[in-house]
Amino acid sequence: MSFGFHRVVAKSILCSKCQHCKYLGPKKLFAYSNPQVCVPVRTVTGESPTTVTHPLYSRNVIQMEGPDVQPLLQGLVTNDVTLLDSCSAMYTMMLNAQGRVLYDLILYNVSRESDDTHLLIECDAGVTQELLTVLKRYKIRRKVDIADVSDKYRVSSALVSDGHTTHSLPRESQVIFRGEDPRVPGFGWRIITKSAASDEYQESRVSGEYAYHESRYRWGIAEGMLDLPPGNCFPLESNLEYMNGVCFKKGCYIGQELTARTYHTGVTRKHLVPIVFDRVPESLTPGQNITSDAGKNIGKFRHSVGIHGLGMIRIAEMQRGMKICSPSGMTYNLTAHIPDWWPKSS
Repeated sequence: MSFGFHRVVAKSILCSKCQHCKYLGPKKLFAYSNPQVCVPVRTVTGESPTTVTHPLYSRNVIQMEGPDVQPLLQGLVTNDVTLLDSCSAMYTMMLNAQGRVLYDLILYNVSRESDDTHLLIECDAGVTQELLTVLKRYKIRRKVDIADVSDKYRVSSALVSDGHTTHSLPRESQVIFRGEDPRVPGFGWRIITKSAASDEYQESRVSGEYAYHESRYRWGIAEGMLDLPPGNCFPLESNLEYMNGVCFKKGCYIGQELTARTYHTGVTRKHLVPIVFDRVPESLTPGQNITSDAGKNIGKFRHSVGIHGLGMIRIAEMQRGMKICSPSGMTYNLTAHIPDWWPKSS
């Protein structure tokens, strides 16, 4: 199986299933009408841009296997798990009873035709044991085997690079899953390999996890406990809808009532957006106030890598002049912008 990103030269390309996916240009790839079921059809010519593979030590893997996997997850996560019958990966969240985010997850369908449902769940490494406890608590008498397999599998991300060096990828026989990142079209590929294979190709990488997090902050993609502090943020403010991570027709799940009410009222005043500092900040604490030049609080800082980061900011008051003060008294100027991959209606 070949692997890589291809430079697309066609002016208009439609999905083979829905016939509505639009080609956005050679750098933005596709805007899927329904990323859970749509399969892009590419017309490719020329050379493939370079990809760099980043092993993600901040992400762990939980395995769920058995005939009752889908019924169990359907009542726990925000997305429609039954769609995994027709797609290989899905972004979703688990919420608490108050509708606040607990965990951001990526589900991978690695089932074979002859097997029971077999899913791998990618989660933040810091919540692995807590997530295991929650899943086992709701398992009751369902026929599902749940286990932490982080010692067996490694999650990696392959991103397009501006460099000129070709970086080796794990051997095909060692790959458990490989597919496009389900959260945002065009943001690289997700790879799950056996741990031994992952350790083998880690030595050849020239960019570490730092570069991956910087890249996703440039895109405005939240991930993990630092960006989505458990129990302290709401899913729609965290762009769950824009990242294809919620289904409003699937029925009940924990935290569904408040999420559905917020969606149907159409009022989400704050959102996580990418921010850019005028210089690399030091000693900033997540949750610090972002203020306007007039001194009005308009948002909260989440996290950053280099000069790029994320902030929860009131969209109506997002302006060019913003700043944040560190506990040491340093003041940093910053700007915020709406990501290109957000729907225009937003």
